[in-house]
Amino acid sequence: MRRFLLVSLFTIITLLAILEGIWSYHQGTHEIDEVFDAQLAQYARTLHGLIDRTAGAADVELLQRRLRAADDHHNLAHHPYEAQSGFQVWRSPDDLIVQSGSLPAHQLVPFEPGFKRARVEGAEWYFVVLYDAEHERWIVAGQDAAVRRELAMRFASHDIVSALSLVLALGLAIVFIMRVGLAPLDRLAREVAHRDAGDLRPVEGVALPRELQPLAASINDAFARLDGAMQRERQFANDAAHELRTPVTIIQAQLENALATVGPVERPALESALHTTRNLGHLIAQLLELARLEPGAAAGAAESIQLRDLLAEQVGLLSLIHI
Repeated sequence: MRRFLLVSLFTIITLLAILEGIWSYHQGTHEIDEVFDAQLAQYARTLHGLIDRTAGAADVELLQRRLRAADDHHNLAHHPYEAQSGFQVWRSPDDLIVQSGSLPAHQLVPFEPGFKRARVEGAEWYFVVLYDAEHERWIVAGQDAAVRRELAMRFASHDIVSALSLVLALGLAIVFIMRVGLAPLDRLAREVAHRDAGDLRPVEGVALPRELQPLAASINDAFARLDGAMQRERQFANDAAHELRTPVTIIQAQLENALATVGPVERPALESALHTTRNLGHLIAQLLELARLEPGAAAGAAESIQLRDLLAEQVGLLSLIHI
């Protein structure tokens, strides 16, 4: 029962922790998508405000060189997520004004305002497209989807680790609670197991919890019925032995008298019958002795004896009888 409860509780709690981690991952992915989409939109609007509409070709080329230099500098010591975001600014599908080093110099998404998804060199990216009607240009800001998945996985992993730690703490608490809660049942089992075979005293149920009272009552009822059956068995053995002792004694006396008057032909049969009758009388005497013994009386009467002295005494008595 204890093993079943522990395994069941641990299994249920662990499954709940895993389900909570899966739900946390999906919920975190949704929330992270919302946050990063808002950041992408803000990123695109910031670019919209920074790039001057009057910039000429020389200015654009200078801006492009500075972006490449900045990318080379960041390659030495940069945040891991820097290379996973980028932007493009277009006048038309054939006229790219400027782009970051993390994105290629070709069109990635349709020029339609809104949020898009596309694959860049085999990786999935999220994009937001803004149209600057005043200056007639398209601003495309993008971010690698791996950033979002990685953050969602980190949050889910932290939740799972926290949940498993909680499962371990709950498991230890459950083991302790079950040990304390089932201690009365263990005491009852030990009390019944350590009793002698003839000890049929009722189990003390006063100190037991209410849930164990019916069990104690059932054990006491079983002890009472067993004690009654044993008493009836002893009474039957006693009555049967008393009823049989007199006729067996009479038969034994008659056989002994007959042996004194019969001839050698009939003697073997009578001697065999007399031997059997004596054995039956001895068995009846044993039944009477057994009926007199109460449970535990034999154990209480046991004592150490010297077998050599007992044998010498019996041999001396037999010698006197034959004399």
